[in-house]
Amino acid sequence: GFDLIVGDLAFISQTLVLPAAVPLLKPGGFVLMLVKPQFELQPGQVGKGGIVTDHSLYAVVEQRVRAAHQALGLCVVDYFSSSIQGGDGNQEFFIHSTRAQE
Repeated sequence: GFDLIVGDLAFISQTLVLPAAVPLLKPGGFVLMLVKPQFELQPGQVGKGGIVTDHSLYAVVEQRVRAAHQALGLCVVDYFSSSIQGGDGNQEFFIHSTRAQE
């Protein structure tokens, strides 16, 4: 398996991609994903042009992404804001998780 999986996804939720990627991660491996809230929310929760204007939804995104990692047997190490905004102006985040040693 791989030691590290890194993702910067667009136009798809990482919750849909991780189930195919995590089995490729070796025990003790790391996952580092850029979290783009506009792709983790429902279309009705995102404003015109894909901008997340309701910043209270960031907590919803964090909970959803953390739950997806945990459901796949990953342990979330950290979740933090990116110091650089997305090209469209959205605040983005990182999630760092690990796969347990077997």
